[in-house]
Amino acid sequence: MNIHGRLPHLLFLLALISAFETDFYKILGIANNATVPQITAAYRRLALIKHPDKNLNDPTAHLKFIELSQAYSTLIEKSFRHRYDTKDWQSSAEKHESKKSVGAAMYNQ
Repeated sequence: MNIHGRLPHLLFLLALISAFETDFYKILGIANNATVPQITAAYRRLALIKHPDKNLNDPTAHLKFIELSQAYSTLIEKSFRHRYDTKDWQSSAEKHESKKSVGAAMYNQ
């Protein structure tokens, strides 16, 4: 399988890895106690600005938009948001090992 066939899978893995390293609240420009309407409003406002079609000269626009979408889809869903907010249950060593496993899985396919 060539790189183009793996691209959606790779983009998903990058988004997944970045979820553990990124502050979704900061991406959306909202407070940690933002309400669902505030989250939705922030996402819609930023989606209009950061959409890849509006940023044709930015080669990373697509990945940035994926990150924005990941932040929204995580924070808008109550159970996902709770899991995101309490992600510190893993130790730093466990997080590091988890990232290595995801990276190894990506290259061993």
